[in-house]
Parts: sequence; C-alpha cells; structure tokens
Amino acid sequence: MKILIVDDLPSNRALLDKIVRSSLSSDTLLASDGGDALAKIALDKPDLILLDVMMPVMNGYTFLKELRANEQWKSIPVIVTTSSGDKAIVREMVALGIAGYLLRPFAARQVVEAIQEALKIPGGEGNNTPPTSGQTPA
Repeated sequence: MKILIVDDLPSNRALLDKIVRSSLSSDTLLASDGGDALAKIALDKPDLILLDVMMPVMNGYTFLKELRANEQWKSIPVIVTTSSGDKAIVREMVALGIAGYLLRPFAARQVVEAIQEALKIPGGEGNNTPPTSGQTPA
C-alpha cells in the first residue's frame, strides 16, 4: 500500500509519515503542495492521499478538482487534513468526493482508522461515510 501525504509544513508531513509507516507498514510519498503532488502521482500512483487544504502554490481544493478531472486518478480516495473548522470548506471538499476529513489536532489512532475506513481495511471503524471527524456540516 502506498499513501501520498500532501502538506506544506514539513513537521506535518513528518508526523503523518511516521504514523502511516509505523501503524500501517505502508510506503509513503511526500509532497509540499498540490502541484508537487500531481507530479508525484504521474510517476507513482498512490492508493490513498492525505491532503492538507491550506497550501501555497496549489491549495488542496484546486488539487482535488484537478485530481477528480483526471480519468486515471479520480477514484483515488482522499482524506483531508485541516486545522480549519470552516464548514464551507468541508462542504466543498465533500462535494468533490473526499473519503473523510481529519480536523487538527488529531490522534494517530484517528489517522489510522480513517485510512482503514477509506481503503476498507479490516479493523477500520464505521462505514466509510465522510466526514471522518466531526459532524456533517449544516
């Protein structure tokens, strides 16, 4: 299993990388923004993407629109990781078919469960209905 982690902050990428590698024994790809992520996907398609929303160059929303417009990539599950509690942003991402979202700060267990749910790996909680964290925005 291969997971692409897209976040502009090196500390966030490192934390998610550690969680994914240690808890799920997965390979990871790391990208610092949406443009970098698209380039990495073109070379090595991941099984799942952990995506930050607020990034320079190409933000998570623009990246997700481009991902969903590509026939080869549009089915890749995406879990949004964000520190923004802005319900409008979450609604926009849900409309683009995210597999879930995690509101920072989150625990390692929440990341692992969200990935297991999105990839339908035994051990995941729930039924893979977005969002993974919090309530569906009104």
